[in-house]
Amino acid sequence: MVLDHLNEKYNLNARRELGGRLHSHYFKNKKGQPPVGDYDYYDVGAMRFPDIKLMDRFGTLAPLSNIISILIYRTFSLFKEVGMEKAPDHKVRPPKKGELIPYFLDGSNTPALYNGIQKVPQPPRSNPDGPKEDLSAANFKIPAPLEISNIGAGTLLDSQTEHYKEIYYSGPNGAKLFRRMLMREADSLSGILLRHHRVPRNAADGESLVRPGAERDDHRYFGFDATANWFSVEGGSQQLALNMRKHIKQDNVEFRKAVRAMSYVAAKDGEILGSANLKDGTNGKEPKVPDADVMITYGASRLNLSWPVKRAIRNLDYGASCKVGIRFKSLWRITKFGITQGGQGKTDLTIRFCVYPPHNVHDDPTKPGVLLASYTWSQEADHIGALINRESPEYEDHLCELPLHDLAWLHTNSDQNFASLREFLNEQ
Repeated sequence: MVLDHLNEKYNLNARRELGGRLHSHYFKNKKGQPPVGDYDYYDVGAMRFPDIKLMDRFGTLAPLSNIISILIYRTFSLFKEVGMEKAPDHKVRPPKKGELIPYFLDGSNTPALYNGIQKVPQPPRSNPDGPKEDLSAANFKIPAPLEISNIGAGTLLDSQTEHYKEIYYSGPNGAKLFRRMLMREADSLSGILLRHHRVPRNAADGESLVRPGAERDDHRYFGFDATANWFSVEGGSQQLALNMRKHIKQDNVEFRKAVRAMSYVAAKDGEILGSANLKDGTNGKEPKVPDADVMITYGASRLNLSWPVKRAIRNLDYGASCKVGIRFKSLWRITKFGITQGGQGKTDLTIRFCVYPPHNVHDDPTKPGVLLASYTWSQEADHIGALINRESPEYEDHLCELPLHDLAWLHTNSDQNFASLREFLNEQ
């Protein structure tokens, strides 16, 4: 869409299907299993979007040759551009594929399990519709100084980062000042606690562990509005890519191709024109090209790039993340535990986060449904990723066994209940 804006010709290349980071996995019918339904899917890539100012406006890159600027669509502006609107309340009508539906970061009765202790935080009895209990290190018997042991992890981290948020929102130059400060300061929330507030390492790690996504979000954490509404896409985030394809002027999408070489051509007016050689997959298979930026592998040194640009390309950091989705015979999280709004369970076990999708909360809970049994990143993603087979989902008995084991512990509080739930999940 950006290249259409520039009136440039282009080809779009993909391995299997459109989507890339917006890829959604749709379960297929299998012999001996109930037929799949409209909601038997999960988002492998992006799955939730906060409705904040940063995500709902247009932006521009630096002018090209002092003549034109590239139009950049922020997420919610892009949704509007391709006709993806927010769905009405479910009581009015069910959402349509491609519409935006509410996403709950923290629904009702979602469990937490740390240090072998399970808690299901609830709102106070005096205010049933209010915020749930903010779990602290003391709730899980995590060693911490007395002055902070009973302070909720969210409250503690918010108090320690308020100064940084104030800088970020201080004015037109706030973002620049904030980035400059990050060059000097610790680069994670636990680092802030360690360096500036002399919180012991075990307590700092515990607080950032208990706070959902604290370490993963790091710098992004400062830019988000805690009161923002979140949304996901009915039918999967891949619907965004499919709708974008409908709106591009040149439908030059090619599959099973990959970039194998890059070069530049100096035009008469001095403009640098890029070119790329493509190669088809052989014998019906996909080209074996790594996911990392092709410019790193295929001759960035010969593209007439400046040293800062070359250095930036080589310093690109692709953080690993891993999701394990399981289709169960029923929505047992609703029938057994009353987790009716979506949200996420969290733990220090290998699965780390269990995400309850929002798109099936209105389904018949006795029918099959999908649960994102594990969501991990960084080193923890590598641990689970090592269990994924190239022929997935074949030959992955241990990959299935591990999430079922951790899910049973996350949702129970005794050995007896664990054994019973573990057997139940195995039958699911």
